[in-house]
Amino acid sequence: MFKKFMLSFDFSVEEEFTSFIAPHQTLVNQFIKNKVIDYYAVSMETKKGWIVFNTDSKEQIESFMSQSPLFDYLKSFDISELFVLDGPHLRLPTKLELN
Repeated sequence: MFKKFMLSFDFSVEEEFTSFIAPHQTLVNQFIKNKVIDYYAVSMETKKGWIVFNTDSKEQIESFMSQSPLFDYLKSFDISELFVLDGPHLRLPTKLELN
């Protein structure tokens, strides 16, 4: 069974940055489809991002991130193993609703 890790990162936006967004999103979509990534969030306001990964190790996350065309724009990142991840989208329905 895979562990859950939270990657948080800071990034910089430079002139070429926007040209790499589409190929980066393609990679993220592939990771989501393959259940490597559960959640992906980015704030352009604060230039920060958060990703929840399903993987065996922090080293695998670094390997995944190095594949991103935006990797060179990351100023720093931190990877933490999660003990708990909970929320409304992670719950089973409590009752069957019929229309």
